[in-house]
Amino acid sequence: MGLVALSERSFSATQGHEFYIALSRDGAGPDRDRLAPMREAETEMAACAL
Repeated sequence: MGLVALSERSFSATQGHEFYIALSRDGAGPDRDRLAPMREAETEMAACAL
């Protein structure tokens, strides 16, 4: 959308549902397509379905 002048500089997954992301004006952005995290979340939610 281009509304924020920041891009992902680094991303680190942690345990559980937490993550750490560093943003900067000179960040390269994510190193994978935008749909990959959504697909991972859907897979995780399906595994937890009651």
